[in-house]
Amino acid sequence: MIFVDESGSITRSIKPKYRYFVISMIETEEPYTVRRVFRKSKKNFIEKHPSLKMDYSREIKGSCMSVQMKKFIIRQLLEKTDIKFHYIIIDNFHLNDRFHDNVELCFNFIIGNFLKRFLPKEYNDKYNLKMTLDERNCTVPSLNSLKDYLKIEVCLKNNIIGDVSQCSYADSKEKDVLQVADIFANLVHRSCLAESKGLGSSDGNCRLLKDINNNDNMYFPYRHNGLSFFKNDVYTY
Repeated sequence: MIFVDESGSITRSIKPKYRYFVISMIETEEPYTVRRVFRKSKKNFIEKHPSLKMDYSREIKGSCMSVQMKKFIIRQLLEKTDIKFHYIIIDNFHLNDRFHDNVELCFNFIIGNFLKRFLPKEYNDKYNLKMTLDERNCTVPSLNSLKDYLKIEVCLKNNIIGDVSQCSYADSKEKDVLQVADIFANLVHRSCLAESKGLGSSDGNCRLLKDINNNDNMYFPYRHNGLSFFKNDVYTY
């Protein structure tokens, strides 16, 4: 199963803070274990830091978490679950105009491009892919178009997996794994913003991301990638 969230937007703006659009992808076959460990780690961190005045029973967005809190939660998940973190970074400054004109087409194409390279490394033609996206995702107005596109690309045309049986929206308030996807999307996006400000390796988000992420990632268009924290390019890894 793959859970998807995003941070930023696909835009023509030339302001550095709008350069990057991030798609985070959480891979797990044990979402209930991820939910249990996530809730427990969030509770433990907040109880050890009462000055935060956070309610662990409610959704806490990644934008409200410190680097230390993200680090604690992500490390607990990596140690105690089967979770894998992936990200896609879209560089608005170098995106083809046709993608700017149709952001849904852009999203579908890039997700499909990533999955065509990633899925053969871990799955076979018997695998049934299920995807859940945060319902606040603004880039994909039609889940049917995404599902149909992925079926064509990874099932019919390339015979990589057996089926894409689910492509659905869910409320992150009700889906803890989507909350994890939000935290990771925020971590990646803040790392990108730090790089655009020239902070790079001195930024806590960049250091954490480089330290914890050992799975396939993607930068599009890949030839324009100059991010210091980026590693494990799906094109070559």
